[in-house]
Amino acid sequence: KMMDREAFAGSVATMHRCVKTMAGAGIPLAHVLRMASENPARRIGSPNKGRIETGADADIVLMDEKLNIKAVMSGGRMIRDETDPGLSEG
Repeated sequence: KMMDREAFAGSVATMHRCVKTMAGAGIPLAHVLRMASENPARRIGSPNKGRIETGADADIVLMDEKLNIKAVMSGGRMIRDETDPGLSEG
């Protein structure tokens, strides 16, 4: 929220772009990924988000070594997989 607590501040940057930018700035990848997952989930009070473990929602983004998105899972269901051209979203 903004300082007066009346409105939210926003950004047009995607989380993916933020991850690439922070990693490119030399911040260790483990810290960057925590900043993009666990920390926001904790901040919004969502105990089933931001982690990979039993009982969590299984919302996962898989990236290659250059941090390009290769696959996306939502609720444990693959919704995007660039390694499987036959996979349809939705």
